[in-house]
Amino acid sequence: MLHSSSNIFGIGLKGKPPADLRTKCWMYFPEDNCPFYRVTVFSNYSPNNVPDIKTHWSLMAEVSESPHKPVDQAGLWEQVLRDYWPRD
Repeated sequence: MLHSSSNIFGIGLKGKPPADLRTKCWMYFPEDNCPFYRVTVFSNYSPNNVPDIKTHWSLMAEVSESPHKPVDQAGLWEQVLRDYWPRD
């Protein structure tokens, strides 16, 4: 049986998103040097996805995994944070 899995990471941030992310829904990352394939600006979907939309915003990173694309579960969270951290 063929299958794949996804690892979903939520990232909560204080402040406002960078200007270039304020109108984005999601971004795809097909490159091999990135652990995730998609990052969603989760707070853009609903103000209820953060404690206070005026002072917080959030991201959701999706990392796929399969027998053909194994991931290091132990270090995956750190890799996601290292490879994508919004920078002004």
